Amino acid sequence: MDNDKEVKEIELEQEFIVLAVPADSVEIVINAKVFHDGALMDVSRTMPMSEVRAAIQEAKECYIPGDAVFSLTELGEQIAKELRDRYTPEDI
Repeated sequence: MDNDKEVKEIELEQEFIVLAVPADSVEIVINAKVFHDGALMDVSRTMPMSEVRAAIQEAKECYIPGDAVFSLTELGEQIAKELRDRYTPEDI
């Protein structure tokens, strides 16, 4: 940042996104342009190593990639067929 600009800390509402980062990341700096109090402003946030590692672990445990492919086992297919046959009206 320029030394001429006043730097102050403000709290902003956050939204979550899925973002790919290098696997060995130990710190992430996020720079964003936001519309706040009627004006555009540049904001920055630094995630320290503990937050970065926790976010990566959460993603590994909880997120499903967009290109994930799911398939049924033979037993799953059999159960799906039985449920479809049981709950599908015969006149369809």
